Amino acid sequence: PIGIQIHDKDSGEIVDANPKAYTSFGFSSLEDFKSRDIFIEPPYSFNEAFAWIRKAATEGPQQFEWLNRDIYGQYFWEQVRLVTITINGVERVMATTIDITELKQTEKALRKSEERFRLVMDATNEGIWDWDIRTDEVYYSPNYRKMLGYDATEFPAHVQTWLNLVHPEDKEKVYKANSDCIENLTKSFSVEFRMQTKNGDWKWIMGRGSAVERDRSGRATRMVGTHSDITERRQMEETIAYERDLSNY
Repeated sequence: PIGIQIHDKDSGEIVDANPKAYTSFGFSSLEDFKSRDIFIEPPYSFNEAFAWIRKAATEGPQQFEWLNRDIYGQYFWEQVRLVTITINGVERVMATTIDITELKQTEKALRKSEERFRLVMDATNEGIWDWDIRTDEVYYSPNYRKMLGYDATEFPAHVQTWLNLVHPEDKEKVYKANSDCIENLTKSFSVEFRMQTKNGDWKWIMGRGSAVERDRSGRATRMVGTHSDITERRQMEETIAYERDLSNY
């Protein structure tokens, strides 16, 4: 439901409102709503609200997000749109409002979740990638680029950036691992391969990925995954294998 308030454009006074507008604040009647000061500080003062009303009256339609507090002390967010309207020959400012509290809470939770995830991944030195297969745009995390010696300006957000750095001898198995997941032959994958760093060296990477979105046919439209630098482990394995071969002579 949409709340509607009609304001005097010169004084900011509430002239009229629908039930949704005043019940959102906890009032049971329009009379109570008009007689009480709904701009309880914090979060905002009447002067701040009046400034928006005057701006709509003099400059045209305005739209913004506004944090309210009801008579019980509970906060709620609204998206507000202000426009001028003529009623019985008198110009007023009409405010239409939509409650976006749930949306703001979801956004806050998402930011917290993303921050927690970023902190965890920074601590583990994992590189993150997020591939939109429909556009071939890829998000590469800072640790992903850092692992290869690049900064953001040197690492275009496109799948070809990754493909160009895969070792020629590893391309076939890397392509197959990704392709099988895209075509829904596997739900996820892990594959070891080499990538070229900025200085021309090769690093061994453990790549993991899974499809998080698919179209109606089952084909992946988005995949996410991680890259881990396993160069040291691979070098150790090669050294052990070499020493074992020597001991057999």
